[in-house]
Order: sequence, then structure tokens, then C-alpha cells
Amino acid sequence: MRKQNFKKQTKFPKVILWIVAVMLTAACVLTTIEVSTDGVEINGLNVQEENLYQSQVNLNRELVKAYSLGQIGEKATAMGFVNPTKTIYVGKVTEFAASLR
Repeated sequence: MRKQNFKKQTKFPKVILWIVAVMLTAACVLTTIEVSTDGVEINGLNVQEENLYQSQVNLNRELVKAYSLGQIGEKATAMGFVNPTKTIYVGKVTEFAASLR
């Protein structure tokens, strides 16, 4: 009889031990899944950052090219601005307002 009581008493802690072990295992698995999901998201953000950086570099190159003197000269010629063939100088400046002295 004493052995039967001892077995019943030891059975209860084993059940608790198994429940705790299963809960810890489940928590470990869930944590691993969460960490791997975060890793995938971080990798996607790194790829997006690299694409944005390349886009910025390309836009800076286009901006420098657009404001270069050669490019501005070509645009001015296309818009109808040309170098003058004959220069006209204006003579003596006539005063149009009275000066106070």
C-alpha cells in the first residue's frame, strides 16, 4: 500500500513537469518563428534601402548633367537663343531725372 501511495504522489509532479516542458518547447518554437520573420523583414528593408540609394545616386547624376553648362547651352539653342552676330552699343546716357545739388 505504501508503494501505491508513493506512485500516486510521484505521478502528479511528472504531469506538471511534462506540461511545463511542453509549454517551454512551444515558447521556444514561437520565439524562433518570430525571430526568423523579423530577419526576413529586415532583409527586405535592406534591399529597399539599397534600391533607394541607387535611385538617389542616379538622380544626382542626372541633376549634375542637367545643370552642366554644355547641357544648358544646348537647351538655350533649342529654345531659340543664339549668339548675336552684330553688337550694338548705345551712346551717351541721357539723364531723365533732375539731380538735386
